[in-house]
Amino acid sequence: MNNIMLVLPVPIRFRQGVNHIESQAANGLKCWSDNFDRLVVACPVLPESEVPKRSSWEWVPEPDLGNGDRIRLVGLPWAHSVRSFLAGYRPVRHLLRHEIANARYLQFAIGGLIGDWASVAAREAYRMGRPYAVWTDRVESEVVRITADVRSPGKKQLALLHARLMKGYERYIIRRARLGLFHGAETFEAYAGLTEYAFLTHDVHTKGGDLISRSDLDRKMGDVLNAGRPLRIGYAGRASAMKAPLDWLAVLARLKELGVAFEATWLGDGEMLPEMRAYMERQGLSGHVRLPGFVSDRKEVLAFLRDCDLLLFTHITPESPRIILEALICATPVVGYANGYVADVVAPEGRQLLVPLGDTARLADVVAGLGRNRQLLADGVASAAVAGQHFSDEAVFRHRSELIKQYL
Repeated sequence: MNNIMLVLPVPIRFRQGVNHIESQAANGLKCWSDNFDRLVVACPVLPESEVPKRSSWEWVPEPDLGNGDRIRLVGLPWAHSVRSFLAGYRPVRHLLRHEIANARYLQFAIGGLIGDWASVAAREAYRMGRPYAVWTDRVESEVVRITADVRSPGKKQLALLHARLMKGYERYIIRRARLGLFHGAETFEAYAGLTEYAFLTHDVHTKGGDLISRSDLDRKMGDVLNAGRPLRIGYAGRASAMKAPLDWLAVLARLKELGVAFEATWLGDGEMLPEMRAYMERQGLSGHVRLPGFVSDRKEVLAFLRDCDLLLFTHITPESPRIILEALICATPVVGYANGYVADVVAPEGRQLLVPLGDTARLADVVAGLGRNRQLLADGVASAAVAGQHFSDEAVFRHRSELIKQYL
């Protein structure tokens, strides 16, 4: 029996009698099904009232997931309040126990407290004597703790309490797992000592064919050597507190003061876009920075990354964002805040482009140096291209699947 049960936080949407799932998650399920005969995938069902908040998502109907009927989506309650979580707890436990009993392999993507059905599944599996794997791509409790500063004083204290409770809960779940699959070096370092077997893994949804071609790489390296044109600086992702978009803009404001010619673009939507626009207005950056919003076409995003001279990265939480791997695949050097994940995936030469977290002045100096020394920038492009050769969705999902089969 070569089947696996996954419990994921990504929601499914029930529309016109059919389950739908977000397009990137759909690609992940396709990759899982390349390695297992059958998949049962349990996810919370998104209420229609929440759909407008995800207006940029593309939804794939369950029949279009491919691989025949080997992928089955199971809806769980949307339970992000204490009341809804408690109301759904007993029936969900019963449902999860049934699916766990019929699965050969178990992987639970944990990350949260109230409404985290993956952790509930892990507890049930442990009670049933079933070994399971946990997967996570960030230290969720730290994300909540660090971003609490953007809240009002009362909500900040509540968030800090939430983070403390979450920290204990996530460690409780991981200690009982047989296998820990941790995306990125910082996540691995935080959790590896808690479980019997732990491995550093990666998560990316780009294909092998998305890797920059030799001809495009040669063209890009020649282009960055043109000192007569402005630096092209980019980023793609949600404008949220964990990505510190105002730090990103502070670096650009400093570049403007230094007289560096640049063009910068942040692709993505997010709750901090109004603050970003207000900051740009105050700093006179409107003529230098574009905020075009979300782009759903992954090919367009990769084309954008290939066109960038560098990815300016200012995340402040311990996580493992896929944008780093996507930039490397596009031969775009990562210039930004150092964390274990970024330092691990870039080539050794790329680590000189990383600065301590929060040091916007030093980060601006590094970017300015690349603007002055275009050969150094071209070397960064070449280094990024080498590092990017190791990442594709086929490779990373096969690696994770092989570890599950070996240790469970």
